[in-house]
Amino acid sequence: MKLVKTAVAAALLGVSVSAMANLDIGVVNMQNVFLQAPQGQATVQTIKGELTPQVNKLKQEQSTLNAAMADFNRNSPTMTAKDRTAQEQKLAMQQQQFQQDVNDLKDTEATKQQSAAAAFQSALVAAITQVAKQGGYDMIMTDQTVPYYKSAYDVTSQVVALMSKAGSGN
Repeated sequence: MKLVKTAVAAALLGVSVSAMANLDIGVVNMQNVFLQAPQGQATVQTIKGELTPQVNKLKQEQSTLNAAMADFNRNSPTMTAKDRTAQEQKLAMQQQQFQQDVNDLKDTEATKQQSAAAAFQSALVAAITQVAKQGGYDMIMTDQTVPYYKSAYDVTSQVVALMSKAGSGN
């Protein structure tokens, strides 16, 4: 019985190995696609443009807070204890508000990145699917899933070319 199980397992292994030997596999470098495809560049520029006003506001807020702290440090030796405590509390509240504004900006940026990633992902999947069909690939994997592969398997440039063509409206 043990011999029969071993023979069946060996036969199945042989079938799966021979089936895999006939697979045509491609690998795509996702980071390079994002950096090279116009959709990736447009995503970065859009997010940057949308967040620039908030970033500038935070820079101004930080500058104002730094000036207030410098003013406090310069004048605190001559202040009464009550005034110094009031100023410290006011500065602490301003610092908390500034930190909250920074956190809000980070949250907004993360949300925009997730939304942009979803849109980019659909264009990427469409381009990969088209490369797979045109090239007769059985499977296209990301370079993150494979620790090593020969450069002959790399289809990144084909994916970028399709996305560039789609991004330019041709």
